[in-house]
Amino acid sequence: MLFDPALPYDDLPPLPPTVDVETKVVLRQALSITVDNWAHPGDS
Repeated sequence: MLFDPALPYDDLPPLPPTVDVETKVVLRQALSITVDNWAHPGDS
């Protein structure tokens, strides 16, 4: 398929995703790391 700038590209996935991309476990871990680094800068 050749690129044609006159035609729109409509093959993007719908938003929001149908499945959880980020689980609650991952988000909690990321938040705890961020909060810990903010409370104790330079300790990592």
